[in-house]
Amino acid sequence: MMNVKPCAAWAEKLNSSHNDALSDRELAELEAHIATCADCAAAQAQYAILTHRTHNVNVNGMLPAPTDPDTHARHDQHEPASDASPSAIGMLQSQKAMWARRKARRVRTVLEVVACIGVLVCVLLVLLAIFHPAGLFTAPGGQPARIPGVLQPIPAAGFNVVGDPTISAKQINAILVYYHSPAAGKGQALYDLGVQYHIDPVVALAFFHHESTFGKFGEASYTHSLGNLRCMQGYPCVDKKRGGYAQFASWEDGFAAWYKLIHNLYVTQWKLTTVNQIISKYAPVKDKNAPLHRNYVAFINLDIALWRSGKVHP
Repeated sequence: MMNVKPCAAWAEKLNSSHNDALSDRELAELEAHIATCADCAAAQAQYAILTHRTHNVNVNGMLPAPTDPDTHARHDQHEPASDASPSAIGMLQSQKAMWARRKARRVRTVLEVVACIGVLVCVLLVLLAIFHPAGLFTAPGGQPARIPGVLQPIPAAGFNVVGDPTISAKQINAILVYYHSPAAGKGQALYDLGVQYHIDPVVALAFFHHESTFGKFGEASYTHSLGNLRCMQGYPCVDKKRGGYAQFASWEDGFAAWYKLIHNLYVTQWKLTTVNQIISKYAPVKDKNAPLHRNYVAFINLDIALWRSGKVHP
Protein backbone atom coordinates (compact mmCIF):
# COMPACT_ATOMS: atom_id res chain seq x y z
CA MET A 1 0.00 0.00 0.00
CA MET A 2 1.37 3.45 -0.96
CA ASN A 3 1.76 6.10 1.73
CA VAL A 4 0.31 9.51 0.90
CA LYS A 5 1.13 12.93 2.33
CA PRO A 6 -1.95 14.76 3.63
CA CYS A 7 -2.50 18.48 3.18
CA ALA A 8 -0.08 20.41 5.38
CA ALA A 9 -2.89 22.41 6.98
CA TRP A 10 -4.72 19.26 8.02
CA ALA A 11 -1.86 16.89 8.94
CA GLU A 12 -1.91 17.73 12.66
CA LYS A 13 -5.68 17.41 12.93
CA LEU A 14 -5.62 14.08 11.09
CA ASN A 15 -3.21 12.80 13.71
CA SER A 16 -5.25 14.27 16.60
CA SER A 17 -8.49 12.71 15.37
CA HIS A 18 -7.27 9.28 16.50
CA ASN A 19 -6.87 10.17 20.17
CA ASP A 20 -10.00 12.25 20.76
CA ALA A 21 -7.98 15.48 20.95
CA LEU A 22 -10.33 17.35 18.60
CA SER A 23 -13.49 19.20 19.58
CA ASP A 24 -16.85 18.42 17.97
CA ARG A 25 -16.49 21.46 15.72
CA GLU A 26 -12.98 20.46 14.63
CA LEU A 27 -14.12 16.90 13.93
CA ALA A 28 -16.96 18.21 11.77
CA GLU A 29 -14.58 20.46 9.82
CA LEU A 30 -12.12 17.58 9.33
CA GLU A 31 -14.86 15.24 8.13
CA ALA A 32 -16.04 17.84 5.61
CA HIS A 33 -12.47 18.29 4.28
CA ILE A 34 -11.82 14.54 3.99
CA ALA A 35 -14.97 14.21 1.88
CA THR A 36 -13.35 16.45 -0.77
CA CYS A 37 -9.65 15.52 -0.46
CA ALA A 38 -8.47 12.10 -1.66
CA ASP A 39 -4.96 12.47 -0.17
CA CYS A 40 -6.25 13.31 3.31
CA ALA A 41 -8.80 10.49 3.09
CA ALA A 42 -6.07 8.01 2.18
CA ALA A 43 -3.81 9.34 4.97
CA GLN A 44 -6.59 8.93 7.51
CA ALA A 45 -7.18 5.38 6.30
CA GLN A 46 -3.46 4.64 6.87
CA TYR A 47 -3.78 6.00 10.42
CA ALA A 48 -6.69 3.63 10.98
CA ILE A 49 -4.71 0.66 9.69
CA LEU A 50 -1.76 1.48 11.95
CA THR A 51 -4.16 1.76 14.87
CA HIS A 52 -5.57 -1.66 14.06
CA ARG A 53 -2.10 -3.22 13.72
CA THR A 54 -0.91 -1.87 17.05
CA HIS A 55 -4.09 -3.03 18.81
CA ASN A 56 -5.15 0.52 19.58
CA VAL A 57 -2.16 1.09 21.92
CA ASN A 58 -1.25 4.79 22.38
CA VAL A 59 2.36 5.88 22.51
CA ASN A 60 2.99 8.97 24.65
CA GLY A 61 -0.58 10.04 24.15
CA MET A 62 -0.38 9.99 20.32
CA LEU A 63 -0.93 7.23 17.81
CA PRO A 64 1.91 6.65 15.34
CA ALA A 65 1.90 9.21 12.55
CA PRO A 66 2.16 8.10 8.90
CA THR A 67 5.76 7.27 8.01
CA ASP A 68 7.66 9.19 5.36
CA PRO A 69 6.44 8.12 1.90
CA ASP A 70 10.04 7.72 0.59
CA THR A 71 10.79 5.09 3.26
CA HIS A 72 8.21 2.65 1.92
CA ALA A 73 8.08 3.70 -1.69
CA ARG A 74 9.87 0.50 -2.79
CA HIS A 75 7.12 -1.59 -1.15
CA ASP A 76 4.35 0.19 -3.00
CA GLN A 77 5.72 0.36 -6.57
CA HIS A 78 3.06 -2.04 -7.80
CA GLU A 79 0.11 -0.38 -5.99
CA PRO A 80 -2.10 2.34 -7.51
CA ALA A 81 -0.92 5.83 -6.49
CA SER A 82 -4.28 7.46 -5.93
CA ASP A 83 -6.65 4.80 -4.52
CA ALA A 84 -6.81 3.46 -0.98
CA SER A 85 -7.06 -0.30 -0.55
CA PRO A 86 -10.40 -1.96 0.35
CA SER A 87 -9.02 -2.50 3.86
CA ALA A 88 -8.29 1.22 4.22
CA ILE A 89 -11.76 2.12 3.00
CA GLY A 90 -13.27 -0.24 5.53
CA MET A 91 -11.28 1.29 8.34
CA LEU A 92 -12.34 4.79 7.23
CA GLN A 93 -15.94 3.71 7.39
CA SER A 94 -15.25 2.31 10.86
CA GLN A 95 -13.88 5.69 11.94
CA LYS A 96 -17.02 7.44 10.69
CA ALA A 97 -19.16 4.98 12.59
CA MET A 98 -17.13 5.75 15.74
CA TRP A 99 -17.81 9.49 15.31
CA ALA A 100 -21.52 8.77 14.87
CA ARG A 101 -21.58 6.74 18.09
CA ARG A 102 -19.74 9.53 19.91
CA LYS A 103 -22.34 12.08 18.79
CA ALA A 104 -25.14 9.72 19.80
CA ARG A 105 -23.66 9.46 23.29
CA ARG A 106 -23.57 13.25 23.57
CA VAL A 107 -27.20 13.51 22.49
CA ARG A 108 -28.17 10.87 25.04
CA THR A 109 -26.33 12.79 27.77
CA VAL A 110 -28.17 16.00 26.86
CA LEU A 111 -31.52 14.20 26.97
CA GLU A 112 -30.71 12.75 30.39
CA VAL A 113 -29.86 16.22 31.71
CA VAL A 114 -33.14 17.62 30.32
CA ALA A 115 -35.07 14.77 31.96
CA CYS A 116 -33.40 15.48 35.32
CA ILE A 117 -34.32 19.16 35.04
CA GLY A 118 -37.94 18.19 34.29
CA VAL A 119 -38.10 16.00 37.38
CA LEU A 120 -36.63 18.80 39.50
CA VAL A 121 -39.23 21.28 38.21
CA CYS A 122 -42.06 18.85 39.03
CA VAL A 123 -40.73 18.40 42.56
CA LEU A 124 -40.52 22.17 43.05
CA LEU A 125 -44.11 22.62 41.82
CA VAL A 126 -45.34 19.97 44.25
CA LEU A 127 -43.53 21.65 47.13
CA LEU A 128 -44.94 25.02 46.11
CA ALA A 129 -48.45 23.59 46.00
CA ILE A 130 -48.02 22.15 49.50
CA PHE A 131 -46.42 25.11 51.24
CA HIS A 132 -47.81 28.06 49.27
CA PRO A 133 -50.98 26.99 47.43
CA ALA A 134 -52.44 30.49 47.09
CA GLY A 135 -49.40 31.71 45.19
CA LEU A 136 -49.47 28.79 42.77
CA PHE A 137 -53.08 29.15 41.68
CA THR A 138 -53.36 32.88 41.05
CA ALA A 139 -55.00 34.27 37.94
CA PRO A 140 -54.99 37.84 36.54
CA GLY A 141 -56.90 40.15 38.84
CA GLY A 142 -55.42 38.62 42.00
CA GLN A 143 -57.95 35.78 42.20
CA PRO A 144 -57.09 32.07 42.43
CA ALA A 145 -57.33 30.43 39.03
CA ARG A 146 -60.23 28.10 38.29
CA ILE A 147 -59.31 24.46 37.75
CA PRO A 148 -62.38 22.48 36.64
CA GLY A 149 -63.53 20.00 39.26
CA VAL A 150 -60.85 20.99 41.79
CA LEU A 151 -61.65 22.98 44.94
CA GLN A 152 -58.87 25.46 45.57
CA PRO A 153 -57.35 25.78 49.06
CA ILE A 154 -58.98 28.51 51.15
CA PRO A 155 -56.43 31.16 52.21
CA ALA A 156 -56.07 31.78 55.93
CA ALA A 157 -57.46 35.31 55.52
CA GLY A 158 -60.27 34.14 53.23
CA PHE A 159 -60.64 34.78 49.52
CA ASN A 160 -60.00 38.23 48.09
CA VAL A 161 -63.27 39.85 46.98
CA VAL A 162 -61.63 42.37 44.64
CA GLY A 163 -60.84 41.33 41.08
CA ASP A 164 -62.15 40.04 37.79
CA PRO A 165 -64.98 37.47 37.67
CA THR A 166 -64.03 33.87 38.37
CA ILE A 167 -67.50 32.61 37.50
CA SER A 168 -69.61 33.07 34.37
CA ALA A 169 -73.11 34.50 34.04
CA LYS A 170 -74.21 31.12 32.68
CA GLN A 171 -72.99 29.31 35.80
CA ILE A 172 -74.66 31.92 38.05
CA ASN A 173 -77.97 31.26 36.30
CA ALA A 174 -77.47 27.51 36.62
CA ILE A 175 -76.94 27.86 40.38
CA LEU A 176 -80.01 30.09 40.80
CA VAL A 177 -82.15 27.63 38.84
CA TYR A 178 -80.83 24.63 40.80
CA TYR A 179 -81.87 26.24 44.10
CA HIS A 180 -85.22 27.43 42.68
CA SER A 181 -84.36 31.05 43.40
CA PRO A 182 -86.96 33.76 42.64
CA ALA A 183 -83.99 35.64 41.11
CA ALA A 184 -83.41 32.89 38.51
CA GLY A 185 -82.48 34.38 35.15
CA LYS A 186 -80.76 37.41 36.73
CA GLY A 187 -77.27 35.94 36.43
CA GLN A 188 -76.14 38.37 33.74
CA ALA A 189 -77.12 41.38 35.88
CA LEU A 190 -75.24 39.99 38.88
CA TYR A 191 -72.21 39.36 36.66
CA ASP A 192 -72.20 42.76 34.94
CA LEU A 193 -72.49 44.66 38.22
CA GLY A 194 -69.51 42.71 39.56
CA VAL A 195 -67.46 43.80 36.57
CA GLN A 196 -68.64 47.41 37.03
CA TYR A 197 -67.60 47.57 40.70
CA HIS A 198 -64.57 45.28 40.29
CA ILE A 199 -65.93 42.84 42.87
CA ASP A 200 -65.87 39.15 41.94
CA PRO A 201 -69.55 38.17 41.41
CA VAL A 202 -68.91 34.76 42.96
CA VAL A 203 -68.56 36.58 46.30
CA ALA A 204 -71.92 38.34 45.87
CA LEU A 205 -73.54 35.01 44.99
CA ALA A 206 -72.10 33.40 48.14
CA PHE A 207 -73.52 36.19 50.33
CA PHE A 208 -76.88 35.82 48.54
CA HIS A 209 -76.83 32.10 49.33
CA HIS A 210 -76.01 32.52 53.01
CA GLU A 211 -78.35 35.42 53.73
CA SER A 212 -81.56 34.06 52.18
CA THR A 213 -80.88 30.94 50.07
CA PHE A 214 -80.91 33.16 46.99
CA GLY A 215 -83.98 35.18 48.00
CA LYS A 216 -86.22 32.25 48.94
CA PHE A 217 -86.51 32.95 52.66
CA GLY A 218 -86.59 35.80 55.18
CA GLU A 219 -86.63 39.50 54.45
CA ALA A 220 -85.08 39.10 51.01
CA SER A 221 -88.17 37.25 49.71
CA TYR A 222 -89.96 40.60 49.46
CA THR A 223 -87.22 43.24 49.85
CA HIS A 224 -85.15 41.95 46.87
CA SER A 225 -82.04 42.47 48.96
CA LEU A 226 -79.01 40.32 48.11
CA GLY A 227 -77.41 40.80 51.52
CA ASN A 228 -80.36 41.70 53.77
CA LEU A 229 -79.11 45.28 53.97
CA ARG A 230 -80.31 47.50 56.76
CA CYS A 231 -82.21 50.70 56.05
CA MET A 232 -80.25 53.08 53.86
CA GLN A 233 -80.81 56.46 52.30
CA GLY A 234 -82.73 56.47 49.05
CA TYR A 235 -84.73 53.29 49.67
CA PRO A 236 -87.90 52.47 51.67
CA CYS A 237 -87.29 51.08 55.16
CA VAL A 238 -89.45 48.10 56.17
CA ASP A 239 -89.81 45.91 59.29
CA LYS A 240 -88.56 48.66 61.56
CA LYS A 241 -89.64 46.67 64.60
CA ARG A 242 -87.00 44.12 63.62
CA GLY A 243 -84.31 46.75 63.16
CA GLY A 244 -85.37 47.90 59.70
CA TYR A 245 -84.37 46.61 56.25
CA ALA A 246 -83.92 48.42 52.94
CA GLN A 247 -86.47 47.46 50.30
CA PHE A 248 -85.63 47.49 46.59
CA ALA A 249 -87.88 47.66 43.56
CA SER A 250 -86.15 44.77 41.77
CA TRP A 251 -83.43 42.19 42.17
CA GLU A 252 -81.18 44.29 39.95
CA ASP A 253 -81.56 47.24 42.35
CA GLY A 254 -80.79 45.00 45.31
CA PHE A 255 -77.68 43.62 43.58
CA ALA A 256 -76.42 47.11 42.74
CA ALA A 257 -76.92 48.39 46.30
CA TRP A 258 -74.87 45.51 47.73
CA TYR A 259 -72.00 45.96 45.25
CA LYS A 260 -71.94 49.71 45.88
CA LEU A 261 -71.82 49.21 49.66
CA ILE A 262 -68.97 46.67 49.51
CA HIS A 263 -66.94 48.67 47.00
CA ASN A 264 -67.36 52.17 48.40
CA LEU A 265 -67.42 51.50 52.15
CA TYR A 266 -65.69 48.21 52.86
CA VAL A 267 -63.01 48.15 50.16
CA THR A 268 -62.33 51.81 49.35
CA GLN A 269 -62.92 53.49 52.73
CA TRP A 270 -62.15 50.76 55.26
CA LYS A 271 -59.54 48.94 53.13
CA LEU A 272 -61.10 45.53 53.82
CA THR A 273 -60.53 43.23 50.84
CA THR A 274 -60.95 39.63 52.04
CA VAL A 275 -64.03 37.66 53.00
CA ASN A 276 -62.90 37.30 56.62
CA GLN A 277 -62.17 41.01 57.02
CA ILE A 278 -65.48 42.08 55.51
CA ILE A 279 -67.60 39.66 57.57
CA SER A 280 -65.99 40.93 60.79
CA LYS A 281 -67.71 44.26 60.03
CA TYR A 282 -70.67 42.98 58.02
CA ALA A 283 -71.86 40.56 60.72
CA PRO A 284 -69.82 41.29 63.86
CA VAL A 285 -69.90 38.97 66.86
CA LYS A 286 -71.62 41.59 69.03
CA ASP A 287 -74.63 41.50 66.70
CA LYS A 288 -77.64 39.48 67.77
CA ASN A 289 -76.92 36.89 65.10
CA ALA A 290 -73.55 36.11 66.72
CA PRO A 291 -74.08 32.31 66.82
CA LEU A 292 -74.39 32.26 63.04
CA HIS A 293 -71.28 34.38 62.66
CA ARG A 294 -69.09 31.48 63.74
CA ASN A 295 -70.00 29.63 60.55
CA TYR A 296 -70.47 32.67 58.31
CA VAL A 297 -66.83 32.89 57.21
CA ALA A 298 -66.55 29.17 56.46
CA PHE A 299 -69.86 29.16 54.56
CA ILE A 300 -68.89 32.01 52.21
CA ASN A 301 -65.38 30.72 51.52
CA LEU A 302 -66.58 27.17 50.84
CA ASP A 303 -69.18 28.43 48.38
CA ILE A 304 -66.54 30.44 46.54
CA ALA A 305 -64.16 27.47 46.34
CA LEU A 306 -66.97 25.17 45.14
CA TRP A 307 -68.23 27.45 42.39
CA ARG A 308 -64.77 28.40 41.19
CA SER A 309 -64.17 24.71 40.56
CA GLY A 310 -67.04 24.85 38.04
CA LYS A 311 -69.57 22.95 40.12
CA VAL A 312 -73.15 24.08 40.67
CA HIS A 313 -73.77 22.24 43.92
CA PRO A 314 -71.75 20.00 46.31
